[in-house]
Amino acid sequence: MDEYGRIIKGVDAFHYIWKKLDTFHLLQQIYNIGLGKLIMKFSYNSFVKVRPYLPRKRKCDDYCEI
Repeated sequence: MDEYGRIIKGVDAFHYIWKKLDTFHLLQQIYNIGLGKLIMKFSYNSFVKVRPYLPRKRKCDDYCEI
């Protein structure tokens, strides 16, 4: 959520965080290019669909509740 209360999702949320933290300058520049933003959104959406099928690390210590 940004400072105006708008909910930001997906790649747009990453870009917002990168700008606020002043990090990942190369990715910010790629995002700012029209085709770069399109490619990043496509890649992110593809990953979101595949992520549930990828193995997860299951090692938990005291901080983990199952």
